[in-house]
Amino acid sequence: MKPNQIKKKLINEFFDYICQKFNSEKILLLNLCIPKALDGIKYKKKRIVENIDELNNNVDYYDLIIGEIPIGSVHREKVYNFKEISLELIWYILNSLSENGIAYFVVFSPILFSNRWSLLLEESKKMGFYFNSAFYYPDRIYSETSVKSVIASFSKKKHEKLFIGEISKDNYVQLLNNHFNNNPTNLLLTGKLVERDHFLSFNRFQVQEQIDALITQYSEYKKTPFSKVLKTIKLTNIKTQENSPNQIFIDSYGIEPPELKIVRESKKQKYRYFQIELNIEFVTNEYLVIFFKSKLGKLVLESLRRDSLIGIKKEVLLESEIPIPPKHEQWRIIHTANKINELNTIINELKNEISINPKNTDEIIEKIEKIKGPLQKITESDKIKYLVSKGENKEIEFKQVFMTDLKTGKPNKNVKKKIAKTIVAFLNTCGGTLLVGVSDDRKIIGIDSEITDSDDKYLLRFSNYISAVIHPSIRSSQYVSWAIFKVDGKKVFKIECKKATEPYFFENDFFIRENPQSIKLEKDEASEYIKKNFSKNI
Repeated sequence: MKPNQIKKKLINEFFDYICQKFNSEKILLLNLCIPKALDGIKYKKKRIVENIDELNNNVDYYDLIIGEIPIGSVHREKVYNFKEISLELIWYILNSLSENGIAYFVVFSPILFSNRWSLLLEESKKMGFYFNSAFYYPDRIYSETSVKSVIASFSKKKHEKLFIGEISKDNYVQLLNNHFNNNPTNLLLTGKLVERDHFLSFNRFQVQEQIDALITQYSEYKKTPFSKVLKTIKLTNIKTQENSPNQIFIDSYGIEPPELKIVRESKKQKYRYFQIELNIEFVTNEYLVIFFKSKLGKLVLESLRRDSLIGIKKEVLLESEIPIPPKHEQWRIIHTANKINELNTIINELKNEISINPKNTDEIIEKIEKIKGPLQKITESDKIKYLVSKGENKEIEFKQVFMTDLKTGKPNKNVKKKIAKTIVAFLNTCGGTLLVGVSDDRKIIGIDSEITDSDDKYLLRFSNYISAVIHPSIRSSQYVSWAIFKVDGKKVFKIECKKATEPYFFENDFFIRENPQSIKLEKDEASEYIKKNFSKNI
């Protein structure tokens, strides 16, 4: 099966499951696009319309409407059977919706939450129809265009918050069940509720989640609108730095990192860079360059340009908020960054030395070991923060505790079992990292309250437990390693698992990872999976 056929198969399975849930003879499928993506829906009791004129004299009302309509594509003339189409088409189709019905429309992501979309929502409200959910499809449905799609749903019942989710092969059934049962979670893959006014797009939402996870590191610093820390801002394609002691250049296309000066001229884009003169009383340009080159700073810039085909808009940049430390803290950050640059220089010199004087390897190794030791602790803390910022997925899992009931504060066997299931699932799939002391919403809470005596005894309890319930050899195997690290003053228990070459079980049950979950396979499924993935080692 070709890649695009696989993508179309998933979107058809998604809508087929919706049809089965409704189980109605009043289902309308609008296939108005060429080529068609929704031509693989197997549900038989549906009416298919391929020309909008067929609805002109429609007197029926439908419990479910699925609309594949050409709205929002910049390549519409290449993809569809007509060039001009208006959002009014959605209003027209909604008139055929029954009192308790739901309409799902495939629209292109750039149109969602645009000015045109806002107009659609306002007019829809007047007609008594409300936009209640949106599902992001991360792959391209149509190979003829690079634009990705969103499925937007409307009904006559107004929901207080917007239900959003991301469609995936492993999770679309659970996502839709949560949607129909009004059972939101904390994860995008299984569906969550968001405030309508705060949700701008899926890409921005995903970036903002990472920003929220990282911003805790700047929690002591005041978040300030960019407009408050600058004196002037203008677009330029300047070739060399002008005589301003406190300026910064930001690429309006968000491609190049911010710099203190621009040494090249942009000939293709006449006004490529924002040239910003900063207010020295609030912030130094050196600090801002360091911030925008950090992971958080890059995400902030990325959030500004997401879903924008013309890069970062000036008004959006001015409204963005950035953490501004006190001036003395800024100088400490600058000083630290300079020291890191000096360290990089030393490392480069050592690289040159080993190529010129290979006989000095013992001396070079000794120097490296002296440098490496203290740095490893810092690096591990940063790695954990990075994993937390990514959120739970197929290879990352968060647990708040290892052995304690959060409500009672007493030991609980079921809590420990969840840890064991996750480890076994990682071993049987593709490996992964389990972080204990982190909540589902990416907050580092630590395991300090669980450690009643010492770190070593805590680790020994863990080692004894997994040896007893998974396999005696697990503590000495190459597949699982664990350690406790301090992150922002709190202890986090990190368990790293590699993909095993032999199957592992917990309480005679076989588990694998499917996105952010550990799934138990029934006996036949487990046998087939083991045969396929471990046959050489059984």
